[in-house]
Amino acid sequence: MAKGCEHCGGPLPAGATCRRRFCCRACKQRARGQRFARRYRVECRRCGVVFFAGKRHAAYCSPRCRAVAYLERKRRRRGVPADRQEKTCPTCGLRFVTRRAHGLYCSRQCGWYVMGQRRIEKRRKTGRRLFPSAALVLRRAVAVRQQRSAKTAAWSIRRSMGKIEGLP
Repeated sequence: MAKGCEHCGGPLPAGATCRRRFCCRACKQRARGQRFARRYRVECRRCGVVFFAGKRHAAYCSPRCRAVAYLERKRRRRGVPADRQEKTCPTCGLRFVTRRAHGLYCSRQCGWYVMGQRRIEKRRKTGRRLFPSAALVLRRAVAVRQQRSAKTAAWSIRRSMGKIEGLP
């Protein structure tokens, strides 16, 4: 076992196996760093910026470029135009650029407003109340309590009146 450390050439520690390649952890880390220090000059497929990558087959300069390129490929496959469209929000009248081809509203709030108006209009057409009355809420609560078993209802009443000892 006459071979030495692959990084510094120093002697390997006594009792080292034949598979050991470095004299210490620091030499191992430095050698690993040199191995990954190779850099390749690559041009980004999306934006054309020249950058240095650790891999020969790297295609994009950043995760953002990679994600945008993926979305562009996806749009091309679906046949959706890649450029954004300028539309007018039907709720507030604001001009905006859509993020998707089927975007209708400038914000979620405008979309929610329209959904609420549709719900109110639907309830008016069917003759249902917009909001339940207090009497209806009370009747529903009573019906729920009657569905409970007699034992559970009695226990909850006694507990609410404070007649069961040891309970808060």
